[in-house]
Amino acid sequence: MSTRRSFLKSSAAAVGGSWAFVGAPAALAIFDLACSNRAAGLFAVLSEAEAAEIEALTAVIVPSDATGPGAREAGVVWYVDAALSQDHEELAYVRAELSNLAVTVSDAHGVAALVDLTPDQQLAIARSIQDTEFFDAMRDATLTGMLANPKHGGNRDKLGWQLIGFDDRHAWQPPFGHYDAPFHASPPTDS
Repeated sequence: MSTRRSFLKSSAAAVGGSWAFVGAPAALAIFDLACSNRAAGLFAVLSEAEAAEIEALTAVIVPSDATGPGAREAGVVWYVDAALSQDHEELAYVRAELSNLAVTVSDAHGVAALVDLTPDQQLAIARSIQDTEFFDAMRDATLTGMLANPKHGGNRDKLGWQLIGFDDRHAWQPPFGHYDAPFHASPPTDS
């Protein structure tokens, strides 16, 4: 069975643009908005209840455990809020799916919100919806928010990068990897 760290490392490359709702110019506005909203403690489009549900679901997807912090500590909900603020169709979709999630939670446990459940009950609900398009979107958003540059709203204090062992350096020195080894092993000849 793979660990959370190896799962995140293997998912990092696939996640890059999988939950991009908007083009590059609008993305810069999203990222600035996410950082300023997070600093002010305000959500752009999510209500407190919606943000709490999304935060609970993302915390099930990447939980805190002995290996490190999870989505809650990394502030993934701020990344999700900023991304949804730029696409009203996606926002409407997420709101409809949060309503469906509330019905699922109510039917299974008699309460209206995922945040009102124990961690084991939250995990059971997540497993019951794991084959849905909504869960796929939330998983992609969670991983993107965990691993994106912190200036994009998530990955608070670079916690996601620390989790996967990413070395955030301004300048990289050779050799970069095994593919560069032959180039750096011997000087080029002038023939």
